[in-house]
Amino acid sequence: MKTRRNNIFGDPEEAIDFRKQRSLQLAINHYVKENRIRKEIRFDIIAVTGTPETSHDIRHIQDVALL
Repeated sequence: MKTRRNNIFGDPEEAIDFRKQRSLQLAINHYVKENRIRKEIRFDIIAVTGTPETSHDIRHIQDVALL
């Protein structure tokens, strides 16, 4: 999940750069190995723009290919 108050600096999903993706991959690989998970894994992004006090936009981007 990635959240932004507005999209002045781009959409929330655009802030998931290579470094963040790599960090996520390492954490997930560790979790999968530790818990002996043998199923396929899919990466989704939930992008939220707005705040609880204002209107907001929620987008579910399914099956994102990590770098």
